[in-house]
Amino acid sequence: QPRLPDSVLATGFGDCKDKATLFVTALRALGVRAEPVLLHASGHVDPALPALDQFDHVIAAVEAPTGRVYADLTTEFRPYGELPSPEQGQFGLLVHPDGSVEEVTFPQVPVVDNVDSIEVSGTLTSDGHFNGWYRERAGGSKAVGLREAFQTPYDSTQRAKLERQLAQDWFTGATGDSLTIFDGKDLAAVPVVTLAIHGGEALQVSGDTRYLRHPFSDVTSLATTADRLEAEPDGPRRFPIVAIDAVGDEADYLRFRMTLPPGWTVQLPTGVAATSAFGDYRSTYAFDGHTLTLTRWMAGERGTIPPARFGELTGWLRAVAKDNARFIVLEPPPAAK
Repeated sequence: QPRLPDSVLATGFGDCKDKATLFVTALRALGVRAEPVLLHASGHVDPALPALDQFDHVIAAVEAPTGRVYADLTTEFRPYGELPSPEQGQFGLLVHPDGSVEEVTFPQVPVVDNVDSIEVSGTLTSDGHFNGWYRERAGGSKAVGLREAFQTPYDSTQRAKLERQLAQDWFTGATGDSLTIFDGKDLAAVPVVTLAIHGGEALQVSGDTRYLRHPFSDVTSLATTADRLEAEPDGPRRFPIVAIDAVGDEADYLRFRMTLPPGWTVQLPTGVAATSAFGDYRSTYAFDGHTLTLTRWMAGERGTIPPARFGELTGWLRAVAKDNARFIVLEPPPAAK
């Protein structure tokens, strides 16, 4: 049951339609044109099938000098004008003051804007310890979780715990300090976290051989996922494939850089490049004689894929799984062995 704006103000409570109504009313009082918009929170509206139960959510549309801006008043950690991912690119009904409606399609940000970027860089000591920095920056839908994590200020105990946890996520025995974070409720703040890492145990030793445990998460299990999909007992696939169900409409970028002591060399794995209608995956391994650099990029794709292309999905998963290096061999000069 919708409630009038004065009731929402009096009680301090409202659901999506109450918040949208209050927002629209306030803007109109200020001379700004705004209207409510009906949609489905999960984006599943079929314009060819009229039915009231297709709509379970209300947002607002604001007519700005630069064009129409849509605002979901129930999202706490998204900047003004940025809609939740399930709503982007979807169908809605804008309701004008005279009761007439306008069919609209909501804007959709590129997948690559929903990116979490993590960089770790530093130096390796001759006894196998890492000292350097961690930096994470997130954008779009990937920023929501990071903003939520820092919605309240951290005290000294919480900061020390986070410093230790982040450092040891990368290296056993590492310590962290000089943590910089941001105010998650300040939607104008750039979501960036940085940390200094000290004394991490970077290498494992077997005889005269030093091994760097691959710092990125293992993707070889995707081959098992492909096997499991092909083993489904229902016969050939009959229904279309939603591409974002493979990876999601988001991206991850990882870069690890480590400068080695003089004279050290590296046995480099082979990078993998796999692009399909379901996602884009690229990994690189490089050594310039001084610095070892590893990168990984993985981004999802949008679209509805015919069932006949099911083999492309499993083939792509297996191609990504070929990036199967668990360790990278580092070789110190003979005098250092």
